[in-house]
Amino acid sequence: MVGVGVPSSPQPTVLLVEIGDDMTAFGSAGCLAKWAGICPGNDQSVGKRRNAKTPKGNRYVRALLCEIAWSAARTASQFKSRYQGLVIRRGA
Repeated sequence: MVGVGVPSSPQPTVLLVEIGDDMTAFGSAGCLAKWAGICPGNDQSVGKRRNAKTPKGNRYVRALLCEIAWSAARTASQFKSRYQGLVIRRGA
C-alpha cells in the first residue's frame, strides 16, 4: 500500500493493532468507514436533506487513515491521479 509501506513508519502496525486482523467483524468497507468515523452523516427524508454530523468513531483510526490518504495522494502512484481527478470534479 502506497504511503503505508515506509519501514520507519509505525502506520501499518498501529492500523493493524487498532482494526485487528479479522476483517469479517466489519462485513464491508462501508461498515469499517462508519466504525472509524470517516463516513459522512446522512439524514434524508422525502427528498429533503437535513444537517447530519459525521459519527465520532475511533479517533485514532480516523486520524491515521487521513494521514495515510494524504501521503498516498502526494506520491507518484495511482492514488495521486485518482485524488487529482476528484479535485477537478469537486473543486478544492
